[in-house]
Amino acid sequence: MPHGSIYWSQVVGVGPTGGAVTKQLQNVNCGIGKTGTIINKDGARGTRSKHAGNANTGPHTVGGPLSVLPTPDEWDTLLPYVLGGTRTGGGTAGSPWVYPLAEVLPSARFSQDLRLNGTGADAMVFHWDGCKINTARISASAGGQLVTLDLDAQGKTQTVNNSWPAIAATLTTDKPFIMGQLALSLAAVNRQIDDFSINIDNALILDRFLNSLTRTEIPEADRTISVECANPFTIADIALYEIAVAGIAGVATFTNGLSVLTFTFANLKAPPETIERAQRGEAMNRLRFTAYETGTPGTTTKELVTTLSTS
Repeated sequence: MPHGSIYWSQVVGVGPTGGAVTKQLQNVNCGIGKTGTIINKDGARGTRSKHAGNANTGPHTVGGPLSVLPTPDEWDTLLPYVLGGTRTGGGTAGSPWVYPLAEVLPSARFSQDLRLNGTGADAMVFHWDGCKINTARISASAGGQLVTLDLDAQGKTQTVNNSWPAIAATLTTDKPFIMGQLALSLAAVNRQIDDFSINIDNALILDRFLNSLTRTEIPEADRTISVECANPFTIADIALYEIAVAGIAGVATFTNGLSVLTFTFANLKAPPETIERAQRGEAMNRLRFTAYETGTPGTTTKELVTTLSTS
């Protein structure tokens, strides 16, 4: 008996908007799609019933979540879309790739082949163009271990066909990063933590339907980058309970063999919060930092500098 699309047979790819996707991602969830509306005429008509002829097609949105457990090659593909800038450097320990923040984000095409009935045949391929990354959450925990990248991609248009590019050879064969590979320095001291997340909110403006049923533009608003972690409340880390408003520097480094992924924060500020106490558990200081740039105009050190070396 025929069955529907099976998750293991579905594939997701990403590439520059308007063209074929060039990199296949080993995703764990893809909820990107098109959501439409129907607009009804709501005048007084002597009945509570709606007439079929009074309905018209309304605006539709394109977007949704995408989750990946990125390996170094997947980080290299996705970071420019998250952060906005053009990658520089050589990818080596002495000259790592640098992924700068930018004021304007590049647009991407995300595609998914549902491969109906689990046959591997390209039966229904969705393409979402004009996509920008609205939010990104990089997270890991002592229990879960694997570092997860959760994206909210928001785009303009969807097309559907049965054309999937030959990009299977780009599917990753590298090892993912895990929580146990993290070294976190806060105020120049390495800290022990139970969980960790970096949250990048590009604050995209998603309501621009100018003379159109689809988004005409997806501008960027005020960016916010935050860091959250749970630090055991010990005598060694008591200085992290009430941090002066001047803030502290932070560096998060994942070392995965020869691959090193580093997130450097120029200035982190966090207000004091109630210490989390469990009846028989360890007291945790829940730190919720906001990242800030430093320096003077023209010589600014951005709130987040991201680097990756693979050799």
